[in-house]
Amino acid sequence: MKEQGLKGCYNERKRPKTTDSKHGNRISNNFLKGRDFPTRPKEAVVVDTTYIWTDSGWHYLATVMDLFNREIVGWSFSSNNDRHLVCQALWNASGEFSGDELIIHHSDRGSTYCSDEYRKLLDELGMVSSMSAKGYCYDNAHMESFFGSLKSECRELDESLSAAQVKLVLFDYIEGFYNTHRIHTALGSMSPREYRKSYGSPRGGCHRI
Repeated sequence: MKEQGLKGCYNERKRPKTTDSKHGNRISNNFLKGRDFPTRPKEAVVVDTTYIWTDSGWHYLATVMDLFNREIVGWSFSSNNDRHLVCQALWNASGEFSGDELIIHHSDRGSTYCSDEYRKLLDELGMVSSMSAKGYCYDNAHMESFFGSLKSECRELDESLSAAQVKLVLFDYIEGFYNTHRIHTALGSMSPREYRKSYGSPRGGCHRI
């Protein structure tokens, strides 16, 4: 690169902190570690929060992923990284849950996921809280992979768009592309929604990493 006069692109903006694990709220055990990968929809979900730049500063995207097919079943976007953000994302995903199955809900130890309000919502939805060990992100690798895909494939996010514009871009990517069209080799080269629809058929539920 030096010989060709090339320089790498990087962002000089200071990255915000998305996880605050220094709090006095209750921590859950890790019920996801050591388990077999989900073999049916709505067996386990993983959640996380990331930051996205807008023309008015950093905003935050909270997401809920069905671990079975990597589909984003709920998300929310806000200028504040607080319990309201993650509660809204989980509530937006609640329509995907019937309430008669036991679902493992896996997160980090952040204060937003440990808040009383969030735990109350978990109880109302019949979810079992599971949390990674401090500083251990490998249980949430699929969500981290989604964030990486979002930020590398959705080039519009490189621009300084308004918060309203960014929300529309996120909607187009998540609902119009990722869930419905983006193929995964681990899902038999199907999109998350196609893989879920194939559940129970000879093609479904047999391709995993």
